[in-house]
Amino acid sequence: MTSSEIETILKRLDNIDDKLDKYHEATTILNTVVLGKNGDPGLVRIVDENCKETMILKTRFWLLVGLLVGSGVLGGFGIAQLLS
Repeated sequence: MTSSEIETILKRLDNIDDKLDKYHEATTILNTVVLGKNGDPGLVRIVDENCKETMILKTRFWLLVGLLVGSGVLGGFGIAQLLS
């Protein structure tokens, strides 16, 4: 191998190393956003909490509908419009 070929290979390796550093930094940032860091809730925890709150709201809504139908406040015509 000539010295110019070795220099070319070394330059390419330096370019690859720079790209790997950039990808590592980007991966670290994404990991921090998704999972959180130092007590901050990450995106996963925020979505999980919102999902739980949505399920609680959904359960309470159907409980209210069931109570209103059972008590007769919502009649046959009203429930038909609600479900359509």
